[in-house]
Amino acid sequence: MANKKTVVIHAYKYDGQIYRCYETPAIISEDENYIVVDLYRTRINTYKAEADNNYFSKITYPCVWYFFKKEWFNIIVSNKSGRICYYVNVASPYLFEENTIKYIDFDLDFKIADIHHPQLVEVDIKEYAEHAKKYQYPEILQQKIQEVEQRIKDLFARKKFASFSNNPHLSYNRKKIDKKG
Repeated sequence: MANKKTVVIHAYKYDGQIYRCYETPAIISEDENYIVVDLYRTRINTYKAEADNNYFSKITYPCVWYFFKKEWFNIIVSNKSGRICYYVNVASPYLFEENTIKYIDFDLDFKIADIHHPQLVEVDIKEYAEHAKKYQYPEILQQKIQEVEQRIKDLFARKKFASFSNNPHLSYNRKKIDKKG
């Protein structure tokens, strides 16, 4: 994309270990409340502490990621063959330093598989329980995560996620968007 600032995104576990790195996504919007990055064609490195080898992947469909300065979640919105999907990560508010967006992932997530037939599905509940124990999440953090879990459910019930799909970078007509960049 022309004239867009590229960054790196680091996702950490609670113990401080980086577990995922997104290489060169572009910032497409920023204000005092959030940063939005374009993930289309972004390479992802996933590090498995318990595995001998890491794995790489690449995003091959229009996708944007909203990071909030005061919210304990972030939202990935993707366009998969014309179907708008959401993935909501319960996570720390982001920190931006050294051209890198950084956040802690708390392993509790939600999916909305199709905005035209919205159903909020809580995923990774088992992983959250395992990691809360493994990383010894303090009680105050677990309470915060439960509050965020309820906030996400409330936002969904009030249909607040739909506004995030109005981003032109979710279009499959990337050539026009990239030229405007």
